[in-house]
Amino acid sequence: MGRPQCDVCSSQFSLATGRENLWIMQGQRSGGLILELEDAEFTLCYSCLERLPSEPTADDVNTLADHTDT
Repeated sequence: MGRPQCDVCSSQFSLATGRENLWIMQGQRSGGLILELEDAEFTLCYSCLERLPSEPTADDVNTLADHTDT
C-alpha cells in the first residue's frame, strides 16, 4: 500500500489509520488525516489542514486546492 497523497497540495505523507500501524510505524508521526465532512471526504496533510477555517466545508477545501500551486 502506498502513502496517501494530499488532495490539496499532492504531497505524500504517513497516515495513522488503525492498529496495523501500531507495529509498522514504530514511532513515526502521522503527517495528515482524512477529513470527513457531511458531504465529502478529503485526505489532507497537516500543512493544508492548518490553512482551513475552524469549521471547514467541502467548498473551503476545493477553494484551497484551486489556489495552491502544485
